[in-house]
Amino acid sequence: MTAAAAVAGLLAALLVVLGRGAAADARVAEAILAAAADARSAGNRAAGAGPAPAPAGAGGSAAAEPGGADPLAAAGGRAEHGPGLRVLVSDPTALGPGPGPRPGATAGSAVRDRDLAEIVDVLFSAGAEAIAVGGVRLTATSAIRAAGPAILVGFHALTSPYTIDAIGPGPAMKTTLSASPVWARLLADGDVGVRASGQLRVSLTVPAATLTLPALARRIP
Repeated sequence: MTAAAAVAGLLAALLVVLGRGAAADARVAEAILAAAADARSAGNRAAGAGPAPAPAGAGGSAAAEPGGADPLAAAGGRAEHGPGLRVLVSDPTALGPGPGPRPGATAGSAVRDRDLAEIVDVLFSAGAEAIAVGGVRLTATSAIRAAGPAILVGFHALTSPYTIDAIGPGPAMKTTLSASPVWARLLADGDVGVRASGQLRVSLTVPAATLTLPALARRIP
């Protein structure tokens, strides 16, 4: 197979986006990885190098890229475990102090979607490798936005208290977050009952994201 044909097969697979369940997703992932391996093999042969490693079999996991990279892990498709930082942010309680929500907050809330999004940005900039908000894994296409009284992470509605788990260099993330404008803003809003804290954790688990993989993909002979 030529590199052009392999790339064409990969693009064709990516254009078909109807989900067919976990088993179908696994087969589709294999087909996409196989097409990518064929493209690399064709390129290696053209350059005089050896063939690329074959993708995993039908019952195995997705093939890793040269150098140990895992495409499913990079896309957020695998759960991650390790040390990191847990950030807790909560709205005022019904009996809490303060005059009520600040401007821009969702109804009945003092914490805004913007607050959570900015915290996530700070954590990623400080070296976070994987982040979950309210148990929902973030990926490159995740959105954090307001929807009535709730804050949506992806398509999951969350309410206070909000837990943000970030796997990575905990001390560096905590230091960077503590010096960030969003953290200063949240602490200043303590007078309306907002509570925010960061806790170093020896072990955290960030779940795998629910990925929508292309369906009906097949290798081109």
